[in-house]
This record gives sequence, C-alpha cells and structure tokens, in this order.
Amino acid sequence: ESEAVAFVGVFLWGVDTAFFFVPTRTLLQRYAPAAFHGRVLSLNQSLEPAAGIVITPLAAVALGVVSVQALGILAGATATVVGVVVLLLARGLAPPSASDYDPTAGTSRDAIALGGAAPG
Repeated sequence: ESEAVAFVGVFLWGVDTAFFFVPTRTLLQRYAPAAFHGRVLSLNQSLEPAAGIVITPLAAVALGVVSVQALGILAGATATVVGVVVLLLARGLAPPSASDYDPTAGTSRDAIALGGAAPG
C-alpha cells in the first residue's frame, strides 16, 4: 500500500512540477524588462534553494501533526491552487511592447550574466 501511495504522490508531484515550472520561467522572461533578464533569472535560481530551506522544517512540523497522506494531498492541492491563481493573474498582465526589445540579447553579455562562458 505505501509503495502505491508513494508512486502516485511522486507522479502527481512530477505533473505539478512539469505543468508550472516551464510557464513560470516563460512568464519571468516575458514580463521582465529585456535588460534585466539575466538578473531576474539569476535571482530566481538563487531563491529556489532558499525556499527549500524554509519549507523543509515546516513540512517536518506539519508531518508531526498530520499523516503523510494528508500532508501530501494538502501540499499538492496548495501548489495547484497557487499555480492556477498566478497563471490567471498573469493573463491580465500587458505584454511587453516592441520598444522593450534588447538588440544585444543573445550576445556574450547574456551568456556571462547567466553564469556561462562567453561564446566563441
């Protein structure tokens, strides 16, 4: 029984991650000013592990209060509701104008800003 619960839980978490991870990156890139793409995505990469530092002890405390199944359902439902609400709110954002285009996008400056080596 516990293997079936674990399998279903991991599957649902994977679906949740796949459904919201890519749109999140797309929204960050689309609505951040072009000149700040490297900084915005870098900050996002830095904050993701920090969120885990906060959530892990809270999850441990919550696990002591409720069962594994209840916590899994609650966490999955919370992630789904928050993700859907954010996607709905994002629909109301105005798309960036053509004047926001950065002619230097894709140059070695962007590669270095994202932590990579300069191309070439």
